[in-house]
Amino acid sequence: MIAVLTGDIVNSRKVAPAIWTERLRKVLSNFGREEKDWEVYRGDSFQVKCEAEKGFIAAMTVKSVIRQVKRLDVRIGMGIGDSGPATDGISHSFGEAFQYSGKCFDSLGKRKLGIITGYGEVDRNLNLVLDLISLSIDQWSVREAQMVHQALEKPNIKQEDLAAVLNTSQANVSSTLKRAAFDEVMRVNSYYIEEISGICHPS
Repeated sequence: MIAVLTGDIVNSRKVAPAIWTERLRKVLSNFGREEKDWEVYRGDSFQVKCEAEKGFIAAMTVKSVIRQVKRLDVRIGMGIGDSGPATDGISHSFGEAFQYSGKCFDSLGKRKLGIITGYGEVDRNLNLVLDLISLSIDQWSVREAQMVHQALEKPNIKQEDLAAVLNTSQANVSSTLKRAAFDEVMRVNSYYIEEISGICHPS
């Protein structure tokens, strides 16, 4: 099973594409090869696949990169399921995960993050948790998004070392990550992994 993220850039027309396009492509390239594992289409829309258990962190990574550009945000619909038959590229894939991801994205409305796994209770629980954490992550400032991105990219780094990378104090790192609800984000990730692992590897 895999996770597929279908998304678009919120307020993309209000910011010059040159400011954010390369950021988007760069973060997506971390998940594999263009066309095979990810693609950008219609200018401000994208799709990327990854391991099922890494779906939430993938969404947080993309969001933390895009939120570093003032006025921008991202909407993401996650789908968890099989990848379907092998194809020439992600745009030609039509497995369960791709179908769920597209359906989830189309149903987001004003929400910016959602998930469909095909398991009713799991979907209800995860979407409730995603709605709650969105109250914090949808408010990330540029600085908070930058700090979260660095923390996600370097999960084992100590705060004092992160402070050195960002040329700031350890106290500032701590307070910024606290305002960004980083600990809560990581707790949601642990819950997400537990729920998705239960689907992918039932006992």
